[in-house]
Formats: sequence, C-alpha cells, structure tokens
Amino acid sequence: MIRADRPLLPLLVAAALLLAGCLGPPAEGDPSLRHDYSYEVSVAVDHPVDDLVLRLPLPSVNGSSVLGEALANGTGYGVRPGWGVAVVEANGTPLLELRAERFMPGYRGTPVALAPGEEPPLFTPAPPATCRSESNPILMPYSLGASITVNRTIETRDPAGREPLLGGGATLAPVGCDLPGQGTGVRCYRHPVAAFADYRPDEAANISVGVRVSGSNQWWRGGWVFNQYTDSVLVEFPDGLRGGITADAALTVGEGVYS
Repeated sequence: MIRADRPLLPLLVAAALLLAGCLGPPAEGDPSLRHDYSYEVSVAVDHPVDDLVLRLPLPSVNGSSVLGEALANGTGYGVRPGWGVAVVEANGTPLLELRAERFMPGYRGTPVALAPGEEPPLFTPAPPATCRSESNPILMPYSLGASITVNRTIETRDPAGREPLLGGGATLAPVGCDLPGQGTGVRCYRHPVAAFADYRPDEAANISVGVRVSGSNQWWRGGWVFNQYTDSVLVEFPDGLRGGITADAALTVGEGVYS
C-alpha cells in the first residue's frame, strides 16, 4: 500500500505545473488574446455652473496621448451635447480640456434595498433633478472616456516610460500596497498630476473628478484571465475653489496572472 501511494506526489506536482502553464499568457496567435487600454473620467458638480473649463490628467507616454485623441475626435463615449472636448498642453504634458457653457448637476433618488426573495415596492421613482431634494438626495457623476485595442502585449509590470500613465507618470515614488488579495508581484506608486478648474458660478460649487487609466492583457482559459496596471486619481475643487492644483495619482502594477 505504501508503494502504491508514492507515485501520487510527482503526479500532483506535474498537474500543478500543467495548470500554471494553462493559466499563463498564451502565444500571440491565441484568438482569445486581447490587449486593451481604457480611460475613464467621472465629473460631479453639486450646483449649476456657467462657462465651466476643466483641464484634467490624460494618460500619455513620450508626450503623446492616443486615448485623449480618441476622446477628442469623437470615438470615445459620454460627451454630452454642448460640451467641448480637446487635448491641450501644459508644460509639455497633454491634458484633457472639457468646456461647457452651462454644466448642470444630476441628482437621483435613493436605491431601495431588497431582501432575497422580496418583491420590489410598487411606486414610481422621482425623475432625475438638477437640485438636491428629499426625493433626489444623491449626486450622480457624469462619465466619459475612451477604449483602445492594440495588437501587442502591454507591459503591465513595468509600464513607466513604455505605457500611457496619467501625466506621463513622471516622478514615481514607491509606496506600500495595502489592498487585500493582491499578489506578491504587485507594486504601488504615487506620483503628482496637475488639474485646473474655472467657471462663472451662480454660487460656489463643489467639483469632484475621478480619472482612471488601465492597460490589460486578457485571454480565455475556461474563464477570462488577465494581468493589468491601473493609474487613478481623485481631484477635488471644494467650496468654489478655482485655478490649478496638484493631486497624487495612485499607480498599481503587476496585478493578475503572469506564469
């Protein structure tokens, strides 16, 4: 009986190695393999403002922003009628410029929580509004962005200088990665990015802008498997603040499956 059990160990090791090989990145000829960049911007303004101008971080590399150009030339999503979107430059760094003669906030009602198996209540939700009220207390951001697919592997473990990062990814400072569930190869950085806001207010507004870019390689192995990097920042202009500011973007690299 002892002799019969011994061959199981090398078989289990071989099976583990085979599984790791199946999960790792496939060859470029694999039809399921995809390489994608995604750029997302969310803008929330709590009061109507006139003549709004926002200049926001763009993902760029070597002074060029392909994702910014895609959004500016109309191949992105989420640009509302009456908005103007362009790529501008400040100190050699591309920025996304968003202009609107009149920017209106959007408020929604509170979602109704349902227990498992519970029927939704029979009522008509209040229509969206441009001012906060008891029936519409939640400020909803506007979202816009662009995605691009390329035909090469994206460098997701060491993207600096090779892949689009917010503000070009200058001056990366290593920091600890404190999110649960991240692998041992994940690394995190902080780096400064510039932003600007101006408007002619009806009253002082609070403006909050979230910006995120990601680059990922994905493939199918009984489910979607991927590796990626993400770079994101939250920029806030509270209590009528206008002009230029600097905020710290958070870059996370090496997430996902590599071998």
